[in-house]
Amino acid sequence: MPMIIVRPLDDELAEAHAFRHQHIEGYESQSQQIRSLRRQFGIEKGLGCKYPTTNLLAVVGDKPVEEYVRRHTMLPLMAAVPAYLSRPTASINDWLCSSFHLGLHRPIEDVRICVECIRFDDLQGTVSSYRRRHHIRGTSRCPWHGCRLHAVRDRLPLNARPNEWVSRQKVDLVTDIEADVPDTRWMHRYTSISMAMLSADKPVSSAEANKALLIALEGAGFSTSIRRPKPLVSDLLSAKAGTRWIAENLPVRGEAVNGTFATRFDGFGDNPWTARSSILHAAVWACFDQGDPWTKSMRANQSAGHGRVPEEPTRIAPSESIA
Repeated sequence: MPMIIVRPLDDELAEAHAFRHQHIEGYESQSQQIRSLRRQFGIEKGLGCKYPTTNLLAVVGDKPVEEYVRRHTMLPLMAAVPAYLSRPTASINDWLCSSFHLGLHRPIEDVRICVECIRFDDLQGTVSSYRRRHHIRGTSRCPWHGCRLHAVRDRLPLNARPNEWVSRQKVDLVTDIEADVPDTRWMHRYTSISMAMLSADKPVSSAEANKALLIALEGAGFSTSIRRPKPLVSDLLSAKAGTRWIAENLPVRGEAVNGTFATRFDGFGDNPWTARSSILHAAVWACFDQGDPWTKSMRANQSAGHGRVPEEPTRIAPSESIA
């Protein structure tokens, strides 16, 4: 029996694409789906580690593996700066190597939808889908429309299309964490940088990312070493993002942002090779108007005419009603 091609939708989460393929093919579970696909592709038992689920989904979606990982997994955001990478350069292979464990993961627990995106899909006559841009950690609003997102309230949230959950009234507004952020411009920048990370063609190594941020911080007069403890970028970040946002989204590990030097936030000069999370890079870069490597790369690709670039967040905040 020939394999059914199920192409992923625009910006569709790999996890949601897998679920759609599972239902179209009639598999009872994801494990049955994966076993069947591995048999079809002639993959011997014990070699599964060389054939992550993302590779299999790329085939059923009729997409090159590299493109599938870049455009349908959260790896470009979750591993914009790979924590395990010690060498000075990075490539798409660093995402491919981690896709076995993280390819279907998302950085937040909820499955989220945007009612305005659903309305847009309906106007365009396209199928509504679960989009990557609605699952950016530290945000609670759609990057394109500015309205608050909804979370699906069901044990199997991917078991129906977003518009079906809305019609069944099985969605709730997510907590508006952005309402407590003191600086709305910072929030806008953080979202924009995260979107740029999500559209990246390859990761940035810790050495590259830290060096770029070190230059920006020193150029702005901030401390980057415990030997010169003032002024602190952690104080600036606290003033712009707020303590609640930092506590809920950054890996602080007991390092309070309270006017004292915090190595993870402020020690870029003392620890230029230390891996820091992608979300921390986005949060610190959002304190500045420009200069982050992901936005630079995105704009360079746009100028060169390479692919579609995500739009800047509009923040028009339309109606959040699901009526």
